[in-house]
Amino acid sequence: MLKVTDFTGTMGMPIRKDGSNDAENLNLATRNALLQMIDILQERGYSKEQAYCICSVAVDLRISNVVDVPNFVVSALLPEDIFVK
Repeated sequence: MLKVTDFTGTMGMPIRKDGSNDAENLNLATRNALLQMIDILQERGYSKEQAYCICSVAVDLRISNVVDVPNFVVSALLPEDIFVK
């Protein structure tokens, strides 16, 4: 039987802080997806360090789009069932 898990997801593109596109840079897209996830976790009350630790052990990274060059997209997915309810 397939179990459906709730998750929180963010997306990152290879966009620098100044708004310029660093075409086809998967490292930057990954970084941006993780920074967005850290921000979401901080909004939930975790410190930046706690959010970083949660991301390091629980976030799944996926390359979501490489067809629309140069706009590569990386998704960061965090399963919600890791948190005690």
